[in-house]
Amino acid sequence: RGRAEMLPPLVLALLGSTEFLGLRNQGQTCYMNSLLQSLYHLPSFRRMVYKMRSNPDELPGTSIPLELQRVFYQLQYGLGRGLPDVGTELLTSSFGWGWQEVNEQQDVQEFWHMLYEALAERSTGSANSAIAQLCEGSMLNQVQCTHVNFRSEREECFCDLQMQVSGCSSLLESFCKFVEEQRLDGDNCYNTRDLRFGRQEARRRARLKRLPP
Repeated sequence: RGRAEMLPPLVLALLGSTEFLGLRNQGQTCYMNSLLQSLYHLPSFRRMVYKMRSNPDELPGTSIPLELQRVFYQLQYGLGRGLPDVGTELLTSSFGWGWQEVNEQQDVQEFWHMLYEALAERSTGSANSAIAQLCEGSMLNQVQCTHVNFRSEREECFCDLQMQVSGCSSLLESFCKFVEEQRLDGDNCYNTRDLRFGRQEARRRARLKRLPP
């Protein structure tokens, strides 16, 4: 049997599909392209981006929200207009990037934070902005000392989580690892910053309080 005949029908259908356009790589922007395409395929995120107002006086390559709208629009409708792929040159220009930045591999999490902050500013600049409601969650960082009556609890918001991948066979297993309790002892004892207790053996865990919709 040929190699193609051994593939599942769904895989063959996807391989033969021309429904989607890809992003053209400028240099070392594959990390950016992967994130942009992931965000584009979230309908609620795409709708939020489309609803952002732009200033008619803004020049091409100067507004991050406007250029993201342009990229998303071309990904959605460019195929019908005969585009072979979608460029991101105006978007990276709106970041203030030049030749050096687009040819330097960067951290995708740092890029997401930069993009998030730019969109949040255009949203409303408040905690109730559209992107915060869509992408933010909150968690409790808890520490309970083992031998003394001392407990620390701090709530913080997040727009991404650093999950363990190695040794995890599923997303659920990664979440279980994320909230798994850790022992703090020996050289790694918890510093209570309290003169009564000093450094103590403790148990630490993260508790997800609110997840994005």
